[in-house]
Amino acid sequence: MVIQDQVSALQNGLGALPEKDQGFAKSLLDQYASKGSLSEKQAYWVGRLADAITSSMTPKATYRVGSLAGIIGLLEGASKKLQFPAIQLSIHGDPVTISRAGNGSKNPGAIYVKMPKSRGYVGKVTPQGDFAPINSLEEPTLGDLHKLLQRLAADPAGVASKYGKMTGRCCFCHLQLTDAKSLAVGYGKTCAKNYGLPWG
Repeated sequence: MVIQDQVSALQNGLGALPEKDQGFAKSLLDQYASKGSLSEKQAYWVGRLADAITSSMTPKATYRVGSLAGIIGLLEGASKKLQFPAIQLSIHGDPVTISRAGNGSKNPGAIYVKMPKSRGYVGKVTPQGDFAPINSLEEPTLGDLHKLLQRLAADPAGVASKYGKMTGRCCFCHLQLTDAKSLAVGYGKTCAKNYGLPWG
């Protein structure tokens, strides 16, 4: 893409950029408008921002997860007692946090997926049960995350139990499981009550 095309893309898609980037982008456009050229560094940033706009407008692939009824049921039940209920699992030791979008959010009924240690937000599962990852999420992480979400959708209690038995930690509160019953079940008594799961 030549600089004129990049400038045009930036002008036309300025509103698609995050608000924090729009001022910088506008200053580059003003510079080009007044001088008709840009420095090498300025041209680089025009290209980067134009690419970001193009990427944000490219339809993202989705991956079938399945019904969210079980996951939503756990999280909605717990929300009666907890302010921010979430399920924390992992892939290859990297934490994966699953929480529900609030009713006032842009995606009511969806599930948000984050990898707080390495990436932050990595995508959402729509109310229809499709995982929409961020464009930068690549294999093998994408495939492993997709499989984890499929297993969780199919058997939320079973996945929660297996995680606790494997790691010795409760996937709901992430505390160490210290008594024999909790270790045998895979999550603690209090979390079982909060999330409406059997225990003991």
